[in-house]
Amino acid sequence: MKIKHEEINKNLGFPFKIFYFKAQSLSKIISPHWHKSTEILFVIEGKIRVKVKDKDTILSKNHFIIINPNIIHSTQSLTKNYVICLQLPLNFLKNLTNGLFMEKFKFNATVNNFSKGKIHKVICTLDYNLTKTNQDVHTKLSVYENTILLLKILLADYTVKFTGKSINNIEFMNNFIYFIDKKYATTLKLEDVAEQFGYSIAYTSRLIKQCLGESFTSYLMGVRVEKAIDMYVNNNQESLENIAVKVGFSTYRNFYNATMKIYGLSPRKTINKVSQ
Repeated sequence: MKIKHEEINKNLGFPFKIFYFKAQSLSKIISPHWHKSTEILFVIEGKIRVKVKDKDTILSKNHFIIINPNIIHSTQSLTKNYVICLQLPLNFLKNLTNGLFMEKFKFNATVNNFSKGKIHKVICTLDYNLTKTNQDVHTKLSVYENTILLLKILLADYTVKFTGKSINNIEFMNNFIYFIDKKYATTLKLEDVAEQFGYSIAYTSRLIKQCLGESFTSYLMGVRVEKAIDMYVNNNQESLENIAVKVGFSTYRNFYNATMKIYGLSPRKTINKVSQ
């Protein structure tokens, strides 16, 4: 089945990314991926399946879900649909909350309804302005204003506090992500991570799975793939073969297989897709 998909990227110069997409085919699948931004999906029409970590959730009209940073997730269209997507960078939210986001609290990741109340009015206004052909100053200001208003509502009503063990896990997760970001290009092994944090190998493995929803090997592979793609997009004078080795893959074939596993596409097709 041919994929028919319309994605409108509103690059409006904001400190966040907001856009909508309309999928016209059940073939529309966004493969498992992660990023440092908080992602919020608002289903205006239709149905989509969202898989967060190992849990499948169906979102229908007037439902939304918040996906916290560094969480593996994927989506699949179940019907023709229309979805608004808001991506809030980690640094943006940390600065806005005086460093408390992902240190003392995170967003509630359960499915919620926006069919009534304050949030419904805000989404309707965003829907109207995002789809306007003429993006004049007034429209852009309205999008910015309503996104901030939406964020104010979400921070007030859709967050959960970290306590006890959760705080320790979040601290580990943040330190682990930082460690991988510095060492991904080396011949890194689970034993190295365990030694870094002073834990046993078995406990480190369980903790990574618990915090990130995937294994150490899977997470490291994803980081290397993302780094390789970013490196090529920003400097395509260097061959993918050389870049693959630079980011830690022993061979180009390993890079190719990892990209196929994550995106279901070859490296070059993946790069073409993300560069559009």
